[in-house]
Amino acid sequence: FKQLIRGHLNRPYTHFVIIAHFLDGGDDLLEVLEGIPREKLIVLDKLIPGISGDYAAVYQDFRNDIYSALTQALHLLKKYRKLKIIFPPDGYHPQEIITGFRSFCQKYGFETTIVSSIADETLEQKDAYITLMEDDLVQLIKKIKSLGWKVGDDVGILSYNETPLKEILLDGITVMSTDFHQLGATAANLILNGKKEHVINPFSLVVRHSL
Repeated sequence: FKQLIRGHLNRPYTHFVIIAHFLDGGDDLLEVLEGIPREKLIVLDKLIPGISGDYAAVYQDFRNDIYSALTQALHLLKKYRKLKIIFPPDGYHPQEIITGFRSFCQKYGFETTIVSSIADETLEQKDAYITLMEDDLVQLIKKIKSLGWKVGDDVGILSYNETPLKEILLDGITVMSTDFHQLGATAANLILNGKKEHVINPFSLVVRHSL
C-alpha cells in the first residue's frame, strides 16, 4: 500500500480513494497520507484520526451505528438471556463497535460476553450472537445445527454487513449494515463536484428469521 501511494503521487490521477482497514504496518500511515494533496484525497468507510487540512470522507459511525441498530432490535433481543459478540483480536474491525455494543448492553441490562474465537465457544440456549466475519457466521451455524437447535428460537444470530447470501441462508439472516451502494454513490458525488465534506453513511437493521 505504501509503495503504491508513494510511487503514484506524481501520476495524473485526479483522486486517491483510501479505505484504511489495516491489520498491521500502519504506524506511519499518516506520513504516507499527508503526501496526498487534500483536494485529491477521499477517505471511505473509516475515518483516519490526525489527517490535517480539509478533505472528503464518507464513513461509518461505528459506535453509534451498532448502538442504534441494537436499539431497533431490542424487542427481538429481549427473548434471549445473553448477548455475545464474536470479535477476533486479529480482525480489522474498529474497537468503536465494542464500545457501542457495551453501551447498549449496559443501558438495557443484557449479560454480555466478548467472544474471541467461535471455535472455542460452548453454545448455550437462549444466547444471541453478533458475527462480524463470514467464517465465524458459518462456524456458528454449523455448531447450532450439530446440536439440533433452531436458529431464531434456541439461539439468535445478528450478522454485520449485508450480502446476497444472507438474504436466503436459513430463510434469512438478520443483519445490520452500512449501505455500500450509497457509500460509493456519495463518494462519486464528492469527486464529481469537488467537495471536501465529511458524510456519515446510512446504516440500517434488516430483520429476518435468525433473530
